[in-house]
Amino acid sequence: MGTLLAGAAKTNITPPLGVTLSGSFYPRQANDVYDELHAKAIALSDGATKVAIVVCDLIAMTRDRMDAVKARAEKLCGIPAANIFISCTHTHSGPAPCWVLGVPPENAYMDWACLKIADAVALAARRMRDAQAGAAVGSVPDQVFNRRWWLTDGTVRMNPGLQNPNLVRPAGPTDPDLAILAIETPEREPIALLANYALHYVGAGSGTEICADYFAFFGRAMARMVNADARDPQREFLAIMSNGCSGDINNVNFAQPRHSLTQIPRAKAAQVADVCAAEALRLWRERTQMSRDVTLGVAAKEVSVRKRHIAPDDLQAAKERMAKGKTSDRDTDWFWAWMKVMVSEMPDTFPTRLQALRIGDVGLVGLPGEIFVEIGLQIKARSPFRVTMPIELANGYLGYTCTDKSLKEGSYETQIATSSIPAAGTEALYVETATELFRSLGLTR
Repeated sequence: MGTLLAGAAKTNITPPLGVTLSGSFYPRQANDVYDELHAKAIALSDGATKVAIVVCDLIAMTRDRMDAVKARAEKLCGIPAANIFISCTHTHSGPAPCWVLGVPPENAYMDWACLKIADAVALAARRMRDAQAGAAVGSVPDQVFNRRWWLTDGTVRMNPGLQNPNLVRPAGPTDPDLAILAIETPEREPIALLANYALHYVGAGSGTEICADYFAFFGRAMARMVNADARDPQREFLAIMSNGCSGDINNVNFAQPRHSLTQIPRAKAAQVADVCAAEALRLWRERTQMSRDVTLGVAAKEVSVRKRHIAPDDLQAAKERMAKGKTSDRDTDWFWAWMKVMVSEMPDTFPTRLQALRIGDVGLVGLPGEIFVEIGLQIKARSPFRVTMPIELANGYLGYTCTDKSLKEGSYETQIATSSIPAAGTEALYVETATELFRSLGLTR
């Protein structure tokens, strides 16, 4: 344990117009910018250990890209690559960093963006100064809903339609927790705030706009609420929202009629951001005990994630369907056949790195992909930390990580595709590994 130093910085990773956007089944080209995309970084030191946390306004990143960022950042500032924790927000209004569904990666853009992401780490490290930190957990229950529903015919469907007469009940829970890690100077000048909330992107772009979604709205709302003075860019307060385990969560209550806010562009994203920012500020002011003596720690483990099995007959049928060609540009049967063939050509297993950080009594664990909420809830239930942040889309991308139960239930997230690779058993692998990593960081339950 030592006296805490902390710094924060962001870099602009907005692509040029015309870039291919990810987040849909098919490519779209950007023709406008609503708000800039950023890589936001926090660097911390307790005198013995240095760590960095980075959240990028991207739908996802592959492990090799993240590893390259970490290696460059280490050369720039000396924070060990193994101590750098990178995740993505999952905005659906940003450039394509990797294959997601039918959208190919923008490799030239990513070559440049990775340099800028590493720069954010280096700048945060340069700006470290005396600091204190504290954490708390609150609740924002009215912005999260499980998007998978049981229907009267015994099936499960994602996004089944508002007030569908066949709705029975949600197929899974939600996680209403809003966790924060607040960092400020000993004189109470805000440096940064890291929040964690289990809500999938909301959708704030027009379809061809570049937009950072509610994550950016949250950052701006927090800056307004704490009256952060941004006149000195080297001392700019950064509020960062990280994605909790939210692969099956959105902010639509299908049992209720359409909300009037959904008719106003970006209104729902602004609502989510404002409600979360208000709760974060309340926690910071009322429930957070700040301390300068903060122990930092890092743990990681390499695991092997198995690919979903494709029966030979199913694969042959998919190849035959592809050979017939598309009946239209939006031929969904052809699309899912193509996805199945693409996955069949991938390796049977994927080397995967799960990483955990200790920041005092706060535990972070990074999971690669869009993780179902039940997995995050299990990790929290077993965690020895007072505040636990399971962060998805970290250290790589393997698509949806579904629970074993949901793989049997079916629906969109369970379709074999480049967006849904991990096999049954990954749920237990992630929960057990996260628990092991947390215990290795010096805390027991």
